[in-house]
Amino acid sequence: MNCDIYISASRRDFEVVSKIKSTLHSAGYTYFDDRQSIQPASDFMQTIRAEIISSKIFLCILSGNSAYSVDVREELRLALKEKKTIIPIVIDNTELVNLGEIGHLLLEIPVIRLNLYDSKSAKVILLHEIEKRCGTKDQKETLMPCANDIKNAQYDVFISCKSEDYPFAKKVYKYLKEL
Repeated sequence: MNCDIYISASRRDFEVVSKIKSTLHSAGYTYFDDRQSIQPASDFMQTIRAEIISSKIFLCILSGNSAYSVDVREELRLALKEKKTIIPIVIDNTELVNLGEIGHLLLEIPVIRLNLYDSKSAKVILLHEIEKRCGTKDQKETLMPCANDIKNAQYDVFISCKSEDYPFAKKVYKYLKEL
């Protein structure tokens, strides 16, 4: 199917995942939804593997529910093996240390937290993180280095900032690029 984003989440977080899918859809991103996208009589695991490999971004929805999900853990392992751009999103008060092996696998990747009670901010933060880590929808073919590639990237200047300071950092980046 070649979707932009593969969403890995516990089925128990269906409501939140539905909101995230709506946000992605309205921004023009395509995503893989195993509930609707897998054809009857197809090999489920083969389809999941193919979708993770062909996606540009692996969106890992984390919650107390995902700590017990074998599927989320195995999908994350494959995404790490395939060196996918991984964006972990915590949707409740869960801490990485409470996610067992999933939390351990994500230790070196920046995690974002979404306050789902403030849906406008959550939408802005989600789309901002996708653009920050992977470029805009229009630039998706020329993706910027992701968290998994940082160790091997060569930079003259590395700009680090909090998510809320990204607009300022982007101005600094543009200024330095013009020099």
